[in-house]
Amino acid sequence: MATFTLNRMHLLCRNTHCRSFFAGFIQRAQLSTLESVRKNEQCKLEYLGGENNGIAVISMERPEARNALGKQFLREFADCTNVVKFDKNLRVVILRSLVKGVFCAGADLKERAKMTNEETGPFVAGLRASVSEVANLPMPVVAAIDGFALGGGLEVALACDIRVSCKLLV
Repeated sequence: MATFTLNRMHLLCRNTHCRSFFAGFIQRAQLSTLESVRKNEQCKLEYLGGENNGIAVISMERPEARNALGKQFLREFADCTNVVKFDKNLRVVILRSLVKGVFCAGADLKERAKMTNEETGPFVAGLRASVSEVANLPMPVVAAIDGFALGGGLEVALACDIRVSCKLLV
């Protein structure tokens, strides 16, 4: 979400000094994101090689909550989308679930019930920003749907350019 805002500011700047200032922030945001993806637990990024070179796979793996979109999950998901967004060598991104029988169960309502009113607004804005980031990726995004896609999970699937669904797809 922060990188998206920095990109917009960078594009809106008219003078060279302003543009280079925001470009530096964008580069630092990209580098920190690359480092954080390696530590992800709930949303993993994998680059395929060989004849599948140029394909990235974002795998959602939060089995205890059926890939529900919680705070940590959204942070990791945003990290993954930020990394692929800046990779000029990618031809396609595949979004899949590693949890059997479910693509994504939508917002984590148990976690959201524990949030204060001050936390809820930014959380919902983060959900919307994550869906928008998927829709705005510069390369085609394929949703490999093998199970339920509910609420926000369906929104994520609909943000993808292509949706493929079948029993035991992944």
